Amino acid sequence: MRIIQVKVNTSAKAPSIKQVGEILEVRFKAVREKGQANKKLIALMAKHFNVSKSQITILRGHTSTHKLIQIN
Repeated sequence: MRIIQVKVNTSAKAPSIKQVGEILEVRFKAVREKGQANKKLIALMAKHFNVSKSQITILRGHTSTHKLIQIN
C-alpha cells in the first residue's frame, strides 16, 4: 500500500505525470463536474502505476486540486 500526495491541473493540453519533490503533479484535460476529473485522474494513475482502477482510492481532496491517493 502506498499513499501519495497529488496536485491536479485539469486545464492541461496534454496529459502528463511528473514528480515535484514529494508531490506527484498530474496534468490532464477534464471537466470538474460530477466527479469526471476524479475518474480521469484514477484512470491516469492506474495506467501510470500499472494497476487496476479499483486499486486507486482518493482518501482526501475529492473537491480540491490537492489530493491524497492510496494505491493498493
